Amino acid sequence: MDQWTRVAPLIAADRPRRGPPIDLRRLLDGIRWVLHHSARRHDLPATFGTPTAWRWHKRWVEEGTWARILKVLA
Repeated sequence: MDQWTRVAPLIAADRPRRGPPIDLRRLLDGIRWVLHHSARRHDLPATFGTPTAWRWHKRWVEEGTWARILKVLA
């Protein structure tokens, strides 16, 4: 089973239904890119979306979702 298949259920149910659709996989990849490269969120390559993805990371950390994601990916 690939990583996305294990992580998707953790974040898809958590997603608010306002605004335009969001590619959660791309968003998660962008967050992981920033953390892996110890980069600033504003250095995020455009292929991962916009730096506003960091709001999702903040929310997931506060709610404990990020810890569950890391546990699944370990």
